Amino acid sequence: MSHGLQREHEFIARAEGSLACGIMVEKSSERVKHFISSSDHCFDEHKRSSLLQFPPPEDYGQQRDADQVTIRKTTIHVVNKDITQHKAKCLVNFFDKKSGLSSKGVVFRRFMEKGGEDMYEYLRNLYEGESVTVTQSSGNLDCQFVLHVALPEYQEGFSWKELQKIVQSCFTTCDLYGDHDIAFPSLGVGQLLRYPADRVADVLIKESISMAEQGNKWKISFAVYDNKNFKIFKQLLSQTPGISRSYSTPDLKMNLPTTPMTVQRLGGQDKGRRPDTAHQTISVPKIEIYAISKEEGLSRRSELSHMIKEKYLHEQIKDIKTGELSKEDKKRVYAVGQKHGVFVSLDKDKHCIVLKGTPNSVSKTATEIDSILSSASSAVSPRRRKENCHQRGTSSYWKHLLEENPVPEYWKFFQNGKSFLDIVTGFIKGSTEKRYEVDPKTFKAICKLVEDTFKPELVGAGADARNLNHKRLRVKKVEIIENLDLFKIYNIKRCEMLKNSLNDKRSFPRKLDKIQRCEGIQNVTSKGEIMTEKAIGKRLMKDIIPELNEVYLFHGTKKDFVANITSKGVDPKLGSDEGMFGRGVYGCESSTKADQYADDKDKRGTEGRMFLMRFLLGHMYLTEKPNKYKLPPCYNCRRDFCTNRSHQPYDSVVGMKQSGGLFREFVVYEKNQCYPEYLITYTRE
Repeated sequence: MSHGLQREHEFIARAEGSLACGIMVEKSSERVKHFISSSDHCFDEHKRSSLLQFPPPEDYGQQRDADQVTIRKTTIHVVNKDITQHKAKCLVNFFDKKSGLSSKGVVFRRFMEKGGEDMYEYLRNLYEGESVTVTQSSGNLDCQFVLHVALPEYQEGFSWKELQKIVQSCFTTCDLYGDHDIAFPSLGVGQLLRYPADRVADVLIKESISMAEQGNKWKISFAVYDNKNFKIFKQLLSQTPGISRSYSTPDLKMNLPTTPMTVQRLGGQDKGRRPDTAHQTISVPKIEIYAISKEEGLSRRSELSHMIKEKYLHEQIKDIKTGELSKEDKKRVYAVGQKHGVFVSLDKDKHCIVLKGTPNSVSKTATEIDSILSSASSAVSPRRRKENCHQRGTSSYWKHLLEENPVPEYWKFFQNGKSFLDIVTGFIKGSTEKRYEVDPKTFKAICKLVEDTFKPELVGAGADARNLNHKRLRVKKVEIIENLDLFKIYNIKRCEMLKNSLNDKRSFPRKLDKIQRCEGIQNVTSKGEIMTEKAIGKRLMKDIIPELNEVYLFHGTKKDFVANITSKGVDPKLGSDEGMFGRGVYGCESSTKADQYADDKDKRGTEGRMFLMRFLLGHMYLTEKPNKYKLPPCYNCRRDFCTNRSHQPYDSVVGMKQSGGLFREFVVYEKNQCYPEYLITYTRE
């Protein structure tokens, strides 16, 4: 027994006796990249695949081809699977450029099946004949973006430089989105376009190597479903000179699972390694099983695999919210794993720490990590949202809301306030807002809200709707705006209104459909509940306080004003004096109404933009008499200008024309009573 495995000698000897077979451990020239427990390896995604891999026996005894190569910081990997079942940040789809979106290609069809109707709708709205079209993921695809590639016909005089440019465009696009994890299918190979597999593999591999040599850390995969083509890709990948390769294990041989302690013993022989990195390239010992027949050997291999897992891969999982651990706590967690020879990792998707090693070592590690987690949970950042466990409507529930000053839990940025870099960026650019596309479920929820509040019979009706005659609005893109400065003043106002509702004799404001109908406001009240509030899905209500009449309303705007609104909000002081109810911020409960303000009445286009904004309507003053209000009237005497200090004003105005009015107007007169949270880009059809 050699190669640092003396401690495993007794285990192997016992296994030989119990399995009645010969077991030989041999030194291997192959080297693999192995995770270690280090402070720099903080919470890398846990790999669920087993360390014991046994490929088909057909190539046993022959020279094998590489599955994976490593170039600088980049790994290039070929897998034998359907591209739509692969996990990567960016997946590449392809179709016949001549046939367009009516393509009958297998890969294209699989993407449309897995992505669902939303995938086809995204692509149909965006594709205009370009080589690469980007859509967000949808359906059951395990990715963030899909790059749809339009490939030309393969015929006489076909230029492979064209395919090279398309592949380069895929890398460039992926890089622009900040993702360096991309998976390609065998582009154009198959019955439809009939590209030669070897030429396609050559182009993909060469372009991947070119990207790797630029120094960025890429994860590049080729998901090749056909077995014959898969072997072609593997063979060409293995012929790439001057790089590190990884291989599948041949039949009746297996990789012995290596604990972090074993890695430390073996790592000393690798003079070129860097001690502080999260990966180390190490020699992997192999185990050969000798039995009286192949069938017997396969059976013994399975039993030995189980014994090794029990001995070295005992697993324990601990639930944890990743945000509760500071950088120092993470270092402590990994130091504990290293001390006991236990592999420590985090499954980011399931928010848990995974421990692997011998049962005794895992138990000791888990006990010490419990202590770290316990101390960390008491030091959670005060800016992060804490779950409100109190019954809604109780004094404890409202008190919790007032104590918290969080950003919405679904925001990706600013969960711990502004970083120093954010502050510096703010001084340079004037703001630090983040704007990015929403996830597919939120996109779908907002699309439905636009559709459900659209009134086609009112398109073109009224002075503000001049020259409009479309039948529907089709949403192309929805972006969320995270502006910490704007949301902070909005949330302060929200807390102020909540305090007033708890301490004021008026209590919480009444809902619009609960206000008693009386003379002078029949048209306003007869329309009942606010349309957006009635049609909105639960997904958009996570951070809304409906008891304050906090609602989402549409606000149409021209393209030129979008950047200013996302950066500085909507200021009522800069509004128009032509407003029916004075200079304020106007919200619409119908997307039909908001669409009227997306462009000039005499220069209508096919594309428009509107915001889906939060409004704090609070106590609403209902009216059917146009008036140039500067503030809402007094709640007590209904006068526009009340000087009685004991009186309080309404929070907003809701009104419409007494005769001929088509839509209700919702108006607030303070900047901090609205927040532009979503930007909707759409087309008129």
